[in-house]
Amino acid sequence: MTSPAIDGLMLLIQDPTTGYEFERIRGAPNLNTPERKFVRAVLKDGLTTFTENLKARTNKQILLGMEAREWIFGEPDNPKWPFTFENCCETLGIDPGAIRRDCRKIQERKKNNP
Repeated sequence: MTSPAIDGLMLLIQDPTTGYEFERIRGAPNLNTPERKFVRAVLKDGLTTFTENLKARTNKQILLGMEAREWIFGEPDNPKWPFTFENCCETLGIDPGAIRRDCRKIQERKKNNP
């Protein structure tokens, strides 16, 4: 059984139409603006790339996975850049720490379930 946080994260990753419900439940601002839709797409792409490349086999997959992990867990080179992980989460009203914890749980689950 997964936690509601992981279920919410996976909904956001798998189906962009449920993203609104995911953020609305957490009291985030209206996501119907074009800018927020774009930021949500950037966040979704990063999280999807992270989860899809947890068991990378090819050099390309390994590189993509490393870049996604660095984007999610690393320190941004330029914190003022609008598309850092933290800034994307802030724009959508999502706690970046909660997303990171969920990503770690997903990473552990994939590691323990070959």
